[in-house]
Amino acid sequence: GDNTVAMDQYFKSVDDSRLTHYEGIFQNRVDEDRMSDVESRMYASPADIKEYLSNNPKKPYLNCEYMHSMGNSVGGFDEYVHLYDEFDTYLGGFIWDYIDQALYVTDEVTGKQVLRYGGDFDERHSDYEFSGDGIVFANRQPKPAIQEVSYYYGRYDN
Repeated sequence: GDNTVAMDQYFKSVDDSRLTHYEGIFQNRVDEDRMSDVESRMYASPADIKEYLSNNPKKPYLNCEYMHSMGNSVGGFDEYVHLYDEFDTYLGGFIWDYIDQALYVTDEVTGKQVLRYGGDFDERHSDYEFSGDGIVFANRQPKPAIQEVSYYYGRYDN
């Protein structure tokens, strides 16, 4: 709406060298020429992105959120990376998440600093693990998934 357009215009007035992004433009194209310098949506398949980029798009494509890395699930990552080689207008994307979400707290029993995740703070017990979906643990130690990401990202030196 008007507020998002105003924010886009403000950012352009402050620094017009930077791209602006608004993922909601995918669902409502009314202001697509007045906001967001890139096309995007969450979790588009490589085939959907390729179709967009193959049809003379007016904006480059940015994966604002993709490869939800819960557990060890970055399989198929290569299909996204190969789009770099095929299209100059593919900008890549942002893996969800890079780092597990946790807080250091002092353990009441041992007195040691420990990481606590969702479910560790006396809220409703569940088997949800939506705070543990990074390619590195909360203490910044790598998970196996980072090997695949590093392999493909390592192909690009700029």
